Amino acid sequence: MVQRTNELLNSGVPSSHASTIALAEFSRHQHYTETSLRVAREEALATGAFFGPGPLEIGMMLEDRQYDGWRQWAEKEIVALKQLQGSAYTGQGVDGSGQDAALDAGTVDAEEGVAKG
Repeated sequence: MVQRTNELLNSGVPSSHASTIALAEFSRHQHYTETSLRVAREEALATGAFFGPGPLEIGMMLEDRQYDGWRQWAEKEIVALKQLQGSAYTGQGVDGSGQDAALDAGTVDAEEGVAKG
């Protein structure tokens, strides 16, 4: 674009118009090129060509892979938390006799469910 602007300036076009003209020419050329590529791709697809996964498909595959990894991690965390919760209360009292001994002795308050000592 800089070269075209210089050519226009050397041919006598005023500097205020040279860059505008060069930009318009570049935009037309870029539009033509993009349109030609799109048409060629659509024609190739219509005749059975396969170009492989596009950017959206690749993004979805990466996202699915990451989601599966997170799901496996979450399942492991849930199992670990359940194990931790299951082992949090062992049922053993201070003297090691457990809740069954307190129930047998009749020293459990029915309202609070706490052994009286």
